[in-house]
Amino acid sequence: SSSSSSSSAVATATTKAEFRCLVEENYFLSRRAFVLLSLVSNCSEGAYYFLDQIQFFVKAKVLKKSDAIKTLRKTAAVAELVSYVADTILLVLDGGDGEKKYFSATQNVVDFLMALNDVRERETDLGDPRFLSALGIVSAAIGIRDKWLV
Repeated sequence: SSSSSSSSAVATATTKAEFRCLVEENYFLSRRAFVLLSLVSNCSEGAYYFLDQIQFFVKAKVLKKSDAIKTLRKTAAVAELVSYVADTILLVLDGGDGEKKYFSATQNVVDFLMALNDVRERETDLGDPRFLSALGIVSAAIGIRDKWLV
């Protein structure tokens, strides 16, 4: 009886130790994933902002419109898409306030759809100006809510 209770205690202790080890491994894996996604999100957002500024050089006629500028604009839109995807995944992984997370994720999806149209460069379906205008209003309303009302 005493040997069976001591073997049961050892089995439980081993299970608890294994459980702690698994929890620690998952914590470090999730922290690495979080750091990697943060890096992807921030770098792609920075690349988008940097590449998007080139359009002002074109408007100021410092640079001529060319295929290279068009390619850079498309690359900027792809970087913007990547940043929205990474940021949305981070929102899901991070937890936090449910309402704020919901509105931030919704704004990311709306902005993602608008950026997707920049990549597609079409005026049908997602590129319908009325649809894009509605998306812009939703994104702006959420931005106002986040900045001014909460």
